[in-house]
Amino acid sequence: MFYTLSILAGLLTGMGGAVLWCAQSGYVTNLCEEKRRGSFFGVFWSIFQASQILGNVLSAVLLKFFNPFTYFFTLAVLALGSTALFCLLPSVPMEEESGPRQSVSKQVSKVFELMVEPPMIPLMAQMFISGVILAFYSGFFSRLIATALDTTNEADKNWEVASVFIVLGIGEVITGYLIGRAADSVDKLFLTNISNLATEAAFIFSILILFTKNVTYAFVAAFFWGFSDNSIQTMITAFISKDWNGMLEAFALYRIVQSAGACMGFILAAVLAESSPFIFIFIMIPFQLLANFAVAYQRKEQKAALNGYQGIREDL
Repeated sequence: MFYTLSILAGLLTGMGGAVLWCAQSGYVTNLCEEKRRGSFFGVFWSIFQASQILGNVLSAVLLKFFNPFTYFFTLAVLALGSTALFCLLPSVPMEEESGPRQSVSKQVSKVFELMVEPPMIPLMAQMFISGVILAFYSGFFSRLIATALDTTNEADKNWEVASVFIVLGIGEVITGYLIGRAADSVDKLFLTNISNLATEAAFIFSILILFTKNVTYAFVAAFFWGFSDNSIQTMITAFISKDWNGMLEAFALYRIVQSAGACMGFILAAVLAESSPFIFIFIMIPFQLLANFAVAYQRKEQKAALNGYQGIREDL
């Protein structure tokens, strides 16, 4: 019965989240002028990911000193409170669309059309890896941390894991603000490369946890996972808000592809639950390499477009 309720709760969370995140992206896009969208998205992600800090502190305290019912009841109260706060959001004018409003079927078909647009294809690799990262630190990283802990007490173990995830949250908060501000003035592909390097560093330190059983590496890896997660998400939203003018269908595609990456990551974590953690990490690394190739391809296309533009100017 409990398992069935958990599946139902997960289904409802996914359905609600799909609507929420598309609406959030459109809201933030229309909340500010184009040249400041990177900053606005960065601040949003920083505040949102601060929940990693508060949530893990709250979870560690409640699970250590209270029973599970108190923990879930507290989360339910917080969810109701956050839902009520939506009523206080000011309305913002939506960008005017050219022509009549499209039907739902047309909007859905537009999402699939975006999938085959050449500029979108390499960005979809970043969307997918963002889902893989989400699955890694949500469903697997705690298991990896446990391999470095020398305690068998469940309450102490939860406290140690929560401490590591607090550092992950700190990395998320710092990165969202800094990368968001930089996205308004610095080359976005350069910032995306930094995000990918942070992901690779996170993988390296995660492997070091396995071989050394040193919990210090868990804290370092957590910071880099937070850095890579928030920086990639900030950059994807910055690309969509600028290159696709905040098109809701593009944000919907982002959530679809990200969810596919997360789904694959969670399935692999479940299938390999009894295997060595190194196998899971080894399987994840090629997806990160794919993201690197995608950025290299985007850079090549950007240079080709720039050279073409300069050639036209010389002809004139």
